[in-house]
Amino acid sequence: MRKHAKLLKILGPAFAAALAMAVAAGAVPATADHPEQFTGSLVNMVAGARFSQPFILSIDRYSSAADVQRFASTLSSTGAYSLVDELWRQSAGYVSVGGRLGYPVSVVLANETPAGRTIHVVMNRVLSPFEVQYYTRSSRYPFAVIELNLDKNGRGDGRLIAAARLRWQGDTLEIESLGNQPFRLLAVQTN
Repeated sequence: MRKHAKLLKILGPAFAAALAMAVAAGAVPATADHPEQFTGSLVNMVAGARFSQPFILSIDRYSSAADVQRFASTLSSTGAYSLVDELWRQSAGYVSVGGRLGYPVSVVLANETPAGRTIHVVMNRVLSPFEVQYYTRSSRYPFAVIELNLDKNGRGDGRLIAAARLRWQGDTLEIESLGNQPFRLLAVQTN
């Protein structure tokens, strides 16, 4: 459980800083007319390195400052389920794991760091009929969050929180993971 608490302290403030930067400075513009793609390996740290699958993150556009402000306002005023509804109407690209059909991502933020840049992605996750019908604990974690840390050459690593809950605590966005550890994204590179 201590790893879970550590994750909140590391990822929550980093994402809140990215939100604040996007609102203050506007979104990072796309540098090419075609989607920016990242590839790498998704590793389940609970199952060990024996469970690894390739992933593709394709970004069509970065979220604007107005988008981020609207999402933050929706989350703080009407709650997470209203934000779920709002995010279903957004498409900023897709993520595909293991060669399966891509899943839409809703919010993409990037900010420059001394080492390169950090990209944060928020999306709705698909809830199973069982989760919805029986209102399981996991159904209260309707988001997925990706964080990529890239160097100046577009290479790096990251993490995926497959089931997350978002909420505001003062001026900080808290990201709570359902599981103890996120998935690791290794050997990430820009294509």
